[in-house]
Amino acid sequence: MQIEIKNEELIKAVEDLANEQGKNVDAVAEELLTYSLNNGIAVLLMKRIEYAIVDQILPKIDTTLANTFAARHQIANLHADISQSPDRAEAINMQASEIAQNLVFGEEK
Repeated sequence: MQIEIKNEELIKAVEDLANEQGKNVDAVAEELLTYSLNNGIAVLLMKRIEYAIVDQILPKIDTTLANTFAARHQIANLHADISQSPDRAEAINMQASEIAQNLVFGEEK
């Protein structure tokens, strides 16, 4: 494939760079084009990562935080039951542990 550079200032800059590096003008132009394309691909990949963080990961974290708050609130409401019966306290403790386990590691199916 052949690519023609029409901008005189760009041609001069590429020629100067080639002379400075002791390389062929075409080789320098190819290196610059390759570098530019690699940077473009990197930017696109970073956009995908940004999308994953903003639109996928953060909403899941928000949901998890909301669920954690709800679980803590529910456990706090059961505090009266805990103080009335040791057996009830142990059952609530096991349930709270299960809720915490599911929040952190997900439910096993």
